[in-house]
Amino acid sequence: MIQNILRLLYITSVLTRYNTLPRLLAPSRGSINKIQGYKLKCALEKLGPVFIKFGQSISSRTDILNEDITNNLLLICDRLPSFSHKIAIKTIESEFNCKLSDIFSSFSEEPIAAASVSQVHKATTTEGKEVSVKILRPNIERAFSRDIKTLFWLAEVTERFSEQSKRLRPIELVKTFAEICRLELDLRFEAAHSSELKENTKNDRGFYVPGVDWSRTSKKF
Repeated sequence: MIQNILRLLYITSVLTRYNTLPRLLAPSRGSINKIQGYKLKCALEKLGPVFIKFGQSISSRTDILNEDITNNLLLICDRLPSFSHKIAIKTIESEFNCKLSDIFSSFSEEPIAAASVSQVHKATTTEGKEVSVKILRPNIERAFSRDIKTLFWLAEVTERFSEQSKRLRPIELVKTFAEICRLELDLRFEAAHSSELKENTKNDRGFYVPGVDWSRTSKKF
């Protein structure tokens, strides 16, 4: 309970600092669209992975958000701070209960991309094949669980005290977002979707989807 209260206070302070809280508490279309897109982007980045991902998920809502906001939310992509090389290796070794050298002959120390949920490293398999390895951020499941509960609470309060917000259906929006997150936090779902896309586009000229190495695929990488 104390942790939840402290988290809410922090969220409130960040949104207030970037002058977004008053508009979000009165979420009519006109009110929301008075928020400066850059300030909203900065606030979400400051609040961390869950809010960054939430910003990404609503960036396509041009029916309720203006161009300034959606354009700034689209910028929240793959330029986030990375986690350490040692943590990446520990995750892989823990998932497969073996040494990294049993799976990869080389593994890049620096990631080639770092996003809200995961980061990507270059590697070479023990068979000599060059691959890209996607790894979930450490403790990301716990962070998402905590902040999604907070988002549900905020959505419920908003719907209860603002008639205008009901048109935007914030609770349903958070439910959809939570389901998206559930899928993204298990990289096996993404691998399955990628395999399906590769199969569906195998005869398309000029279009290539990388294959999935299922022997080196798990929930976290």
